[in-house]
Amino acid sequence: MSELIYISRNFTELGGFKSDEIIDFHKRSILTEKDFVRVGGEETWLPLHDWISGARDASPIKTAAGGTNGHTTTAQSAPTTTVKAPKAKKAKRGS
Repeated sequence: MSELIYISRNFTELGGFKSDEIIDFHKRSILTEKDFVRVGGEETWLPLHDWISGARDASPIKTAAGGTNGHTTTAQSAPTTTVKAPKAKKAKRGS
């Protein structure tokens, strides 16, 4: 199973979502260029545009030992700027 993707919007963390759901949200303009995403348990947040660009050309990142380190992190075809967004609050479900 692939790792889930989390969204950060206005300092609120939403998710996890499957990568195809994130792409669909972007196509339907539910997500904006001001949103950030991160993969699974990673701490680094990427601007949505950078992640979307890399998701289309996704390939596993190899570790120095030649494995994928058990993660499904994707490589990007061009270098991107990673931004460490402020820690997001978890969204509360229900009332």
